Amino acid sequence: MGPSGGGKEKYERNKKRYDAAHKLPFAKRWFGWWNNPSDRFSFLVAFFTCGVFAATVALWLATKDLVNDAEDTAERQLRAYIVVSGVNMPITPDGFYKPSAQIKNVGLTPAYDFRAWFAMQAMRPDQRDFARPNDAAVKSTGILGPGQQTILGGFFPLAPANVVQQEIRAGNRTFFIWGG
Repeated sequence: MGPSGGGKEKYERNKKRYDAAHKLPFAKRWFGWWNNPSDRFSFLVAFFTCGVFAATVALWLATKDLVNDAEDTAERQLRAYIVVSGVNMPITPDGFYKPSAQIKNVGLTPAYDFRAWFAMQAMRPDQRDFARPNDAAVKSTGILGPGQQTILGGFFPLAPANVVQQEIRAGNRTFFIWGG
């Protein structure tokens, strides 16, 4: 053996012997603490603490969604929902239409400063002139409480009903009712 070769070989042999005697296998190196009861207890406490943290975060997120949904529902319930519940169009003794519309509040809160209007006209089928009355003509009818209904009506002397019906049957006119 030469002066430099013998030391390296001896070092390698001693290193292998040392590693075999002192180096722990992977499981013992990383999980050797499991044999110590206090370390095992500390691990279990930390593990369950992480579980409680995850459950708390999930519960907080679910509660946050529940509160947002409850606010949306409350906002929707605090509206007045107005619907047309019926339309009646009798012919008066002198032969003209006298239409009326039943308006109902189906919401849970009153409709304050309630304003409504409707118009009726027999027009040519291609005519689409749905005029709205000016704001001065649309007067407030007051408050319409939950479940209450009101009737809007008027007299529309457009033409005698029999003339309008003949023109509708001939296809010259179409009957339109609109409002707001």
